[in-house]
Amino acid sequence: MLKRKKEDSKEMKELVPEAQAPEKKKKKRWIIAAGIIVVLLVINIVVRMLKPEQLPTVNGSYAQKGDVEKTLDTSGYVSSEVEQTVFSPVTAYISESNVEEGQPVCVGEKLISFDTENLEKAAEEAQLTRQASSYGYQDTLEKANKSNQDLANANTSIDILNQQIEDQKNHIANIQEDIRNKQAEASQKVSEQTAPIEARNIEIANRIAQLEAAISGASSSGADADGEASGTSGDAQLEKMRAELNSLYQEKTENDKKLAALAASAGADTSAQEAALADAQTQLAEYQSDLAQYEGQKSAAEAGQISGSSRAQIAANQKLNKLTESTATENLEKAKAGILAEMNGVVTDIQIVDGSPVSEGSALFKISSMDDVKVDISVTKYNLDSIALGQKADITIAGKDYEGTVTRINRIATKNESGTPVVGAQLHIDNPDGNLYLGVEARVSVHLAKAENAVIVPVEAVNTGKEGSFCWVIGSEGIVEKRMVTTGVSSTEYTEILSGIREGEFVISDAAAGTLEGTKAMPADSSVQ
Repeated sequence: MLKRKKEDSKEMKELVPEAQAPEKKKKKRWIIAAGIIVVLLVINIVVRMLKPEQLPTVNGSYAQKGDVEKTLDTSGYVSSEVEQTVFSPVTAYISESNVEEGQPVCVGEKLISFDTENLEKAAEEAQLTRQASSYGYQDTLEKANKSNQDLANANTSIDILNQQIEDQKNHIANIQEDIRNKQAEASQKVSEQTAPIEARNIEIANRIAQLEAAISGASSSGADADGEASGTSGDAQLEKMRAELNSLYQEKTENDKKLAALAASAGADTSAQEAALADAQTQLAEYQSDLAQYEGQKSAAEAGQISGSSRAQIAANQKLNKLTESTATENLEKAKAGILAEMNGVVTDIQIVDGSPVSEGSALFKISSMDDVKVDISVTKYNLDSIALGQKADITIAGKDYEGTVTRINRIATKNESGTPVVGAQLHIDNPDGNLYLGVEARVSVHLAKAENAVIVPVEAVNTGKEGSFCWVIGSEGIVEKRMVTTGVSSTEYTEILSGIREGEFVISDAAAGTLEGTKAMPADSSVQ
């Protein structure tokens, strides 16, 4: 029994540690879990510290080198620069008309033919009238045969003598001018020779005055000086000045002689001209004497002629008949030739039909040149400061491309259909061809300005404020900053940057970039540059 109790007591002791074991294990697990949590927190903090800062991204692009061109893209209408109104050269009926509205014509092409029947009759009648008048005039001249011959001879001789007298007077004037020129040349030559001598004499006179004053002063001081040595030195100096003074007097004397000799030779030798002048005046007197003689003969011949009014009337009738015949002949030739196209163009504004009568000088139709063609465009205020004469343009008309040049810019604005003031401009088509159509619409691109190998940015990246143009830029430290810029040429896509931004800098195009000023940001696609 006792043994049984001991055994039960031993079993109880063995059971107690087994009940306490789970508690110890549980506590150990909590310690391990806490340690793991601490490690994880530390790792998380370290990761957070080592992880890069998350910066906002902005859209934009890097400034780059490239070409940018500003153009004026618009449309206009084709028209002719030269329009010719064709007038009828004669009064006649049109026998045939080869013109239609919008018809192209070439230089030399016959467009109008005239009925010449009436003009042929008029030319023949004028010829007969002129011949009859000529016969009557000849009969009148024959009746005054001798007087008329004398008068004709006298008139011819008088005309010749008048011309000879005029020529002789001009000849005499030329000789007299020659004499004056020779005298002037001689005087000028003497003046040129005497000028340096006279200038030298002035210099000599000034030096003489200086030496005389110095000698006078030296003489006065020498009389009062003490000491033999001092007196000897002064005498030598005085002697030297006197020697120079004598030399100057001699030079001036020689110069005066030269001036006198030059003055004596100032006269020019015009004896040959004087002799020629005398001969010319003698010849003039002979011409004038002959003229008086022929004028007397003319007066005598006129006394035997018909009256002046009758002669004038006959001559006038003769000229009138010749003029009438000439006009009739010219009209006939014009009518036979018809009307030819004087330039390449298109026929417009026709005012005639076949068989209709036309008067000389009446308008028949117009020809609009196809060699001188332009496109009229309108320019708004936004491009007025850029467009200029001489600028080149690309022109597309009916699917064909042409080259153009700005040749005119109006100086007064007009309002277009929407009421906006616009200025008209003309573009000359430099290479017209037969495919052009007047009045059609043309697409135009005027080359206003171009910059090559320039720093350029997208136009949307350039903003305008009170202080001028500026861009938002990510600076060297990655901070968004406002950069004032000077812009140049702009196209629809790019703007030239003259100063303020360098090639390779990132320029922001986001509209809200101003809210990030002073903060860090990064390009949305930083891998592209």
